[in-house]
Amino acid sequence: MVETIITEAYNVGQKLEVNTVGQISMQEAKEALKKNNNDGEKALADCIESRKAKYAELVHCGNYERSKILAVLLQSGGNVDKAVEELNEEEILPFLERLWVGCEGNDTRAANESILESILNHQTLEEVLYNKEVDTERRIRIILTEAHFPSWGRALTAIRIIDMKDDLEDVELTLEDILEAARNCGDLASSLLYLQQECEICYGKFCINKIRKLALCQCSVCIGCMKQHFELKIKEGHVKDMTCPACDVPDIDNAPMAETHFQFLDLMLQIILDRDTHELFQKKLRDWHLFKDPNFRWCAHCTCGFISGPRQQKMTCPECRKLTCFNCKKSWEPQHDNVTCEEFQAWKEANDPERQHMGLARHLQDNGIDCPNCNALYALAKGGCMHFKCPRCRHEFCAGCFNPFKRGENCQVTQTCGRKGIHCHHPRDCLYYMRDYGVDQLQKLLSDNNVPFDTELPEPQEDEPAQEQDKCCVMEQKETVEGLRDEPCGRVVPENYAGLCEVHYKEYLVGLINKQNIDPLVIMEEKDLGILLQRVDKEVPQKLANETPAVYRDRLIQHIKAQMPMAEKHAQPHF
Repeated sequence: MVETIITEAYNVGQKLEVNTVGQISMQEAKEALKKNNNDGEKALADCIESRKAKYAELVHCGNYERSKILAVLLQSGGNVDKAVEELNEEEILPFLERLWVGCEGNDTRAANESILESILNHQTLEEVLYNKEVDTERRIRIILTEAHFPSWGRALTAIRIIDMKDDLEDVELTLEDILEAARNCGDLASSLLYLQQECEICYGKFCINKIRKLALCQCSVCIGCMKQHFELKIKEGHVKDMTCPACDVPDIDNAPMAETHFQFLDLMLQIILDRDTHELFQKKLRDWHLFKDPNFRWCAHCTCGFISGPRQQKMTCPECRKLTCFNCKKSWEPQHDNVTCEEFQAWKEANDPERQHMGLARHLQDNGIDCPNCNALYALAKGGCMHFKCPRCRHEFCAGCFNPFKRGENCQVTQTCGRKGIHCHHPRDCLYYMRDYGVDQLQKLLSDNNVPFDTELPEPQEDEPAQEQDKCCVMEQKETVEGLRDEPCGRVVPENYAGLCEVHYKEYLVGLINKQNIDPLVIMEEKDLGILLQRVDKEVPQKLANETPAVYRDRLIQHIKAQMPMAEKHAQPHF
């Protein structure tokens, strides 16, 4: 089919009044077939139109013979830039003898075949180009010869920039930069803009070839700032920190955006970073992808993570060889054999003296914070700050409902999300809201649904100081000058709160409410019900004339149940 297209295109050209098609190269025919999905007719038409356009472009580059244009297009495989170089070579041969008379070797054609890098290594030539006393026409011809410029005008632009180089403030330019700008832009104004791009981090001015942009934003950052930023994030930070240093784009939690971002970033970092740092980046990126595998688990005994299968509940760590449960992620014990995680947990609470002594405090630790992104389990209570950032994968989520925290522009749940800062959409039974109700209200909600709850202190051990029972011993993550640390709560324990402070006793009660999937609407006041609808941009029904507050409140509850039904509670999701 390739030969057919070449023959047919040649026949079409022969029938034209002025043949601007000539003979199509095999490379052009193959590219046209690939572009048009092997459709021969479309590929033929594409080849003919493309060749006419290339011919017209070369005509504007100089006064060349038609036969020469068609010949160099065939020879170059349709590459216009190569064709221009070949045409210019023939035009400037007469100048070469005068330019290089006395040079060692004096091989005119060999000098013409030199490339841009030869200029940068040719000290004498560089001195000639920067010497304003040298005839301008001669300097232009040198650029045409050595730098393979497509036109006299672009070479003149290069000389004009060279002559005004000292007047360009706050920008360091090499001869290579100037020639590249004049070659690519042509006119003086565009070339100067090409050479004076501002970095949005250090505000220095650089040639555009020293400016980098990431895939999903238009921020201009110089190579130096880009390198410094990513070296620091790779060596000391997390994958989620590896965003644009100017605008912090993209949202790494957005999987399609993150994939595009990291594909482009990997190619860029491979060029600007040293090998060891780039390999560390690839290792962190690989580990981050592993965290997202639903079968990834952390060892309960060491810092090793690995892929396991849900059918293999008893996992063996490849690093320390100790056992961990795939489902509850706790250390495996012989009593866990042939029983569910819930049954094993119940046995532990009934038979472990230490657990019986610590009572609900140990219960809260055992049912701590479970990262929904990387499956890491933390023996911490949720009653402190609900905004939890996983130390391992840096995922930010609510410790009560496990929904993610997102910045306004990255959240699309409601139309008003873009105007908010970092926020989370909590369900109405999340601890984030439920902790605002009194203990008596939460206990009544449980009692009305026949759910038992503890109020008594655990039995003290013989050697335990009396004052220890007055302080809540639930572990919390606290922010200190040295960073985040896990420390006991230490708040006062009120009477009939089962040995917990008010904060953690509420957490315990709300946990029971969530486990039984009890809807808290019945303890909400009229104002709370209206706010509940407004949070998700839903209209609040107006109170009817002569409608009593109790009747209006009941109508609001029924409206919310219909518009916003409670989601059924499942085990903590892993994704």
